[in-house]
Amino acid sequence: MIDNHTIPKHHADVVYKTIDEETVLVLPATGKVTILNNVGSTIWELINGTNSIELIAEELCKQFTVDMGTALKDTFEFIELLKNKQLIIID
Repeated sequence: MIDNHTIPKHHADVVYKTIDEETVLVLPATGKVTILNNVGSTIWELINGTNSIELIAEELCKQFTVDMGTALKDTFEFIELLKNKQLIIID
């Protein structure tokens, strides 16, 4: 179950590159490509195997004009999306 203390990490097989403010993610096993906007790219950068979802949301509050409740909700939804696309791993 995902909660505030969950610590996501990148799937080892994901290849990615950030260009300007967008990040392109590719999972070679599926051939699927995902393009992240500025906020998504920031979250992707913060997913490092040590940052919790709560810490990621706190950082979004610092970098963007958003309150903690909205940042947490959006981070949870985005983490679920990445997990469902097999781009991250939740232990």
